[in-house]
Amino acid sequence: MTTAKTGLKVLVIDDEKIIRVFFGRLLSAQGVEVTEAENGYRGVELVKEKSFDICFLDVKMPGMDGLETYRQIRKINPEIPVVMMTGYAVEETLEQAKKEGVRDSIYKPFDITQVNTILSDIQLSKFTTKPRILVVDDDENMLDFFSNFLGRKNYSFEVANNSEQAEKLIKEKEFDLIFLDIVLKDTSGIKLYQKFREVSNKPQVIFMTSYPEKLEEAKQLSGIRGCLSKPLDIEKIFGFLKSVEQKIE
Repeated sequence: MTTAKTGLKVLVIDDEKIIRVFFGRLLSAQGVEVTEAENGYRGVELVKEKSFDICFLDVKMPGMDGLETYRQIRKINPEIPVVMMTGYAVEETLEQAKKEGVRDSIYKPFDITQVNTILSDIQLSKFTTKPRILVVDDDENMLDFFSNFLGRKNYSFEVANNSEQAEKLIKEKEFDLIFLDIVLKDTSGIKLYQKFREVSNKPQVIFMTSYPEKLEEAKQLSGIRGCLSKPLDIEKIFGFLKSVEQKIE
């Protein structure tokens, strides 16, 4: 373990000692504080004991594998960005991990530039107040898109595919920004928006839809942040995210 010059604290969980040594040498040379765990069980215990800015987590490990370790870590601290590591063809596992909020994945042997880019993004995020986001949409492809997009940018987010789940999250957690589909299978997004406002006026709401007439109806509502037409324009999403970041800083 080294004294951190960058202020970053990194947890590396891998059953291969050579991988832990690689990260220790690479990151220590950059002034990053590195903590190692030889298996998922030890990694989970460390998360209970300390705070980390990011975790590099091996997919295939004896005992508790990477995906289950990630789930346990998220129960303890859902804010820790996790990067999955693998030297195998485990695309289904990585895809499932992305759906559950994993920030990124990297392949062995490692591309040092990729590792450094991830660390630079994490370092930058420490000095930026990022909004807490809720995405409500009954289209699983849309939820997958947001999970991958927001996860890679290290945003704190939740997703809901129905009104009941969305209302539960609004009552239990605080959000700064909500991306809300107007046409849901079990209710109207506009009706759901009105229920949200009964709970809190704080979250800024962005309506989403592929129906132009619904978009015009939503624009008449007071208190909304904006509207997005599907298919979504990524630059417009970035614009909304940046404007909300500036507001909460």
